[in-house]
Amino acid sequence: MTPASPPDIESRHRAATALDATILVEAGAGSGKTAVLTSRLLSLLRSGRGRIERIAAITFSEKAAAEMRLRLRAELDMALAGTLSDEERTNLRTARLQLDRAYISTIHAFCATLLRERPVEARVDPGFTVLDAVETSLLQTELWRAWLVLEMDRSPAVLKHALQATLSLAHLETLRDFLVAQRDCLDWLPALVEVPLAELQACLARTLPALTALKAECNTPSDRAYKAIRRVETLIPLEGDDTAWERLLLREPREIFTTTTVGAKTNWRSAGALHEVRALLTQMNEVYSRTRAAWFHNVTVGLAHWLEGYLRAYREKKQERSQLDFTDLLISTRDLLKTNLDVRRYFQRKFDVLCVDELQDTDPLQAEIVFFLAERDARAKRWTEVELQPGKLFLVGDPQQAIYRFRRADVDVYDQVRTAIARQGEVLTLSANFRTRAPVLTWINETFSQAFAEGGSAQPPYRPLEATRHESTGREVILLPVPEALVSASASREEQRVAEARTVAAFLKQTMTYQRLEIWGDKKVRYRDIAILFRTYQAMNMYEDALRNAGVPYRILGGRRYSRRPEIEECRALLLAIERPSETVALVAALRSSAFGFSDEELALFVCSGGKFDYTYEEIPDALPATDRFRAAFMLLRDLHLHAAQVSPATLLSALYDRTPMIPVFALQPHGAQRVANLLKLVDLARAWSMRGLHTLAAFNRFLAHQDFVEEEPEAVVTEEHEDAVRLLTIHKAKGLEFPVVVLADMASTPQGRGGRAVGIVERGGAALELHVGPRTLTCATQGWQQAEAREQARDAAEEQRLWYVAAARVRDHLIVPQQPRATPAHDEPQPRVTNTSKDTKPTAAFFARTTHAPTYTYESDLQLIERTVTVAASAEPFLRVVPHAGARQGYERWLNARPTPLVREVSPLASPPTLPMRRIIKEALRQALTAPQPTGQAPDSTHRLTTTPRYEMARVVNLLRTSHLLRRARLAAEHAVALPFAFTAHHQTRTGEIDLAFTENGAWVVATIDERDVAPAQYEAHDDELRRSLAWQAVAFEQMTGQVVRELVMLNLHTQHEHSLPWTDELRQQCTAP
Repeated sequence: MTPASPPDIESRHRAATALDATILVEAGAGSGKTAVLTSRLLSLLRSGRGRIERIAAITFSEKAAAEMRLRLRAELDMALAGTLSDEERTNLRTARLQLDRAYISTIHAFCATLLRERPVEARVDPGFTVLDAVETSLLQTELWRAWLVLEMDRSPAVLKHALQATLSLAHLETLRDFLVAQRDCLDWLPALVEVPLAELQACLARTLPALTALKAECNTPSDRAYKAIRRVETLIPLEGDDTAWERLLLREPREIFTTTTVGAKTNWRSAGALHEVRALLTQMNEVYSRTRAAWFHNVTVGLAHWLEGYLRAYREKKQERSQLDFTDLLISTRDLLKTNLDVRRYFQRKFDVLCVDELQDTDPLQAEIVFFLAERDARAKRWTEVELQPGKLFLVGDPQQAIYRFRRADVDVYDQVRTAIARQGEVLTLSANFRTRAPVLTWINETFSQAFAEGGSAQPPYRPLEATRHESTGREVILLPVPEALVSASASREEQRVAEARTVAAFLKQTMTYQRLEIWGDKKVRYRDIAILFRTYQAMNMYEDALRNAGVPYRILGGRRYSRRPEIEECRALLLAIERPSETVALVAALRSSAFGFSDEELALFVCSGGKFDYTYEEIPDALPATDRFRAAFMLLRDLHLHAAQVSPATLLSALYDRTPMIPVFALQPHGAQRVANLLKLVDLARAWSMRGLHTLAAFNRFLAHQDFVEEEPEAVVTEEHEDAVRLLTIHKAKGLEFPVVVLADMASTPQGRGGRAVGIVERGGAALELHVGPRTLTCATQGWQQAEAREQARDAAEEQRLWYVAAARVRDHLIVPQQPRATPAHDEPQPRVTNTSKDTKPTAAFFARTTHAPTYTYESDLQLIERTVTVAASAEPFLRVVPHAGARQGYERWLNARPTPLVREVSPLASPPTLPMRRIIKEALRQALTAPQPTGQAPDSTHRLTTTPRYEMARVVNLLRTSHLLRRARLAAEHAVALPFAFTAHHQTRTGEIDLAFTENGAWVVATIDERDVAPAQYEAHDDELRRSLAWQAVAFEQMTGQVVRELVMLNLHTQHEHSLPWTDELRQQCTAP
């Protein structure tokens, strides 16, 4: 039987074959837009209208670009196997051979290619590197600290006003981040306005005497109107005191004037007097509010202009380092094409066709770039004035799936593009859905057509999807009410989420265990066919607990941020403790981690017994039951801290895993393989970032801290795609995917729209930029903020509806909609039962609470069944206590033996603990010998061998150093550095260590090392060679770090007082740096 043609077959045919037309295809969910785009490319290549190297296809993500390239390769192979003319075969064969030359990439990669081709005109370094999100965040934070120090010294007036208005540095940083992200819109900042302070002063001077006279009409001093008059008299400053007037404007109007209905008539001799008082207070309030709003408007705009200085510093720093961030790529390309017509013509000739996928979710700057490239003649000054070359531009999008406003995507810009295409080309609609069963599509169409209609102008018109899969069991849409007994009437949102998660977990366990045919029909469903989709991460923890307690296997795709996984958080605590030995919070977190497993009781007893949370102190209370464990933990942390400056973070992590039971402990926990893989991935990240400049532990800790504020790092991949486990992921992660069964989780939560917490609103349609800084109560905002915020809230609500539309459209066969409790009778049956509710169904979650005529089923879960299926685990300690256990040791041994490759150490293994204190003593002794005055008393005998008494050792080493010729030279130097850590990469090897001493002499630097080892005479020569090589690397590192010239190398043996000096020549330098 020949399958029926889809209802939109004509639009599909025209999209693929109308090569002379400029086309925008609005492709609904599951309509096969990738196939249509590939068909268009294939028609261009087959006809010879476009060569593979002259076609640019721009995708939303790198994954989509790779998939499109593979899809096009497969289509070319299939076409070449069919019937073709000689010309067509030649064209396709050429395209197949040159497929790697095709410009199939993300917009950022595409822009980088254009900029590198014309770097002079773009004013960029042709060898520029692109900063990723983490590198961008690190650079901005580093620069912000330095720039802010300079600005604090300069003390600009707007900064003083901001701080007087109780704005914090955190508020300023939030504004900074917004302006950095939207720096292409700064020309839309509103202008400064005149503050009507004179009008306010005149109003107060006119009305205050009248209010004072009316006070006499009040019989009761406790009357609120009387108090308001007294408050105004107290707060109004003297004329000419500008500072006092500014302090007055910081107050909310209600703090001064209360309300317009203040006062009680019974407290006044006449009602007319009270009425006049209210009228005068209202008049003062109106003038004061206008004056205050204008003053705060100017403060807000002034802060934005002040932060433009930071933006200039940020741009200059990137230029200095030959770096661009993602926004720079778009802005630089747009500016290049917009301002340089010759370059625009060059690139217009370079590309015959431009195809753009997922138009609704791309940056607005992309619209400008592709319109300038698709222009008929290079003339337009603005992209909205471009006259398009027919057939050169092919766009695919779906405004109903626009869900990336937080990444600058703008539906208003999409509407502008659509209008331009409709005027100069065609807009085609693909409505046939090949993914979802007809009953589910009926429910989706009825639900979201009503929801979209309520969105007003902020929502695009809803376009119904037409089903091509007409099989039905009558159970495609399953409503899953949460039993009322699980949720009290006053339950918090968290308690509601827990109840919903337990209900869903019990449903999945029961239906999957018994493969209930009345639920799934005649098709077997496996756990891997099920996806639970979340709007945010907030409810995912509850679902994890419920699924785990029910024995339902699950995997998180994306999930919470990698840096927030428990095992990574413990590693972060340990690394912070290693970096900062005296920081109590970090050390306590490390001691409570799985590496040591101390309980709160043990830590409290440690403190009560006189213990100090500083592992540099060796004294441990002896009376503790855990004294040996504390001593071992402090010794290990001390050991790792002393080597932190000498080894890379990757080596430090490897040592941490080798010398603690972290690997076996996490391996024995639920999802142990994933946890261990995440720990090992941290070593890989440390090694990779060492190659990119983060050589020190402090820098790596800053990198981990920044993971909370940038795009999430995915977890380590340890599972196969077809592993039988339920998938948990956010709706944004699910975009472009599909699943046989979809659960819409946590729909009842009230979304926190960006309008309620945004610091800025960009309205591209009106070319406006409005700002609000600080807490909501401060009203430090531009004058157009309130109206813009109302429009922004409408746009947020519209996107929330589109987000759930995207979630529902991921389903192929069964859609499960959990519902919070409603008025339904209790059920005492031990087994769940299925009730047909094909009509008059009212889901309670968000805008799903509406009647549809789509057939649905309600699965009513029994409370007792949920209690038996999903047990509630007892609350555990935040960190697992580690005790000696044979299984743990065996697991640790298995991990050591099963590692695919040994963890490579960038330097030699950590030295044995007995030699470590001496290096620390030498470091401190150098500082004392260079800074402290020469003692006049009897010095310790310098011929005595170094002992193990720390205080005696320190005194002796200081004396030995002071009597050396090297230290006498160093004390005369204008500059010196002691214990300078270094890390750099040469010959594909990372070298780390510490320079003992460096000082200036005659305009150049001397680098010295202190050798504490007592070497036998027979080993002098070999030992000197080893030390000389090490010192040479130190000299190379010093020159690379500081840019200064090293002239001499000196080796001082602490025991013999022998000094060996050698000049640092170009020959030695080349031996170290040559490949």
